[in-house]
Amino acid sequence: MVPESRERSTVDMIFSVRQLQEKCREQKMPLYTTFIDLNKVYDLVSRRGLFQRLKKIGCPPQLLSITASFLNDIKGTVNFR
Repeated sequence: MVPESRERSTVDMIFSVRQLQEKCREQKMPLYTTFIDLNKVYDLVSRRGLFQRLKKIGCPPQLLSITASFLNDIKGTVNFR
């Protein structure tokens, strides 16, 4: 049984990232990571500027597509209990 995300701590997430890093290193595969501060990304960052900058620094098209999908297709829901 997989625990709900609210039952996972930051330590669990860091452990997962470290495991992924080690596996990629062992298999000599590139690993790209992105950390997004959702509190700031919607208010302070120009999305057009973000994607122009990522292209300029050589971000792979597949990663750009994933990031764009995350930013453009994300939906939020508020539940009242």
